[in-house]
Amino acid sequence: MSSILTQYPTVGGAQFRPEEIPFGFIWGVQFHLPEPAKSDGHVIQFIYQHQKGTNSNGQSINFDVKYWEAWKILKGSTTPTESMTVATAIGKQNMPVNSVNDYKFHRPMNDFFYKQFNTGNKGFYYIHGIAAFYEGSLPNDFIRNNAQTGAKQLLSTNKMPPFWQPGGLQRAVSYEFDFTNGKNDTKFKAKTIGAELAGTINSLYAFGQQIHKMF
Repeated sequence: MSSILTQYPTVGGAQFRPEEIPFGFIWGVQFHLPEPAKSDGHVIQFIYQHQKGTNSNGQSINFDVKYWEAWKILKGSTTPTESMTVATAIGKQNMPVNSVNDYKFHRPMNDFFYKQFNTGNKGFYYIHGIAAFYEGSLPNDFIRNNAQTGAKQLLSTNKMPPFWQPGGLQRAVSYEFDFTNGKNDTKFKAKTIGAELAGTINSLYAFGQQIHKMF
């Protein structure tokens, strides 16, 4: 199975813009291709997550997760075939809006950066995504509800596709939090490196440099 990188997606005004919610944050986006796909393919996004800190019992938490997830785009289209809403993917609980009928809850999105912690937790959480459109097919290890990833119903794998390249639309969230002893101290930052710079992120070194610049 193989694919070829042909475009970098953008995210437009229909997104659920980055915002804090009680004990966490949410950021929803719709992917769009600048040009219609010449062949069937997928927006493939590399996800890196890091968390360090303690839970409500004072136990240490320190982990890193890396995986690749995919959204299918058909020939001639500019948007993925799969979408979801906050109402169906996450629900109303703890969301900072007055009604589940709020447009953001029922606006179709392709991807969410979403995290909520329990009271008593303290630490740092970071998530970074790199997305690009690849025409062609996926390796067979891309599966739905993959227990090795956090992609849920999306096709995903924890093995780097042989054709994957570091360049792409980048989004990242940095979230520092302290919910111990009744505290509600947070530092929330969200950044985007748009498609116009995607082609400059063509090595792991450049990727690391851009992460440093983002925060």
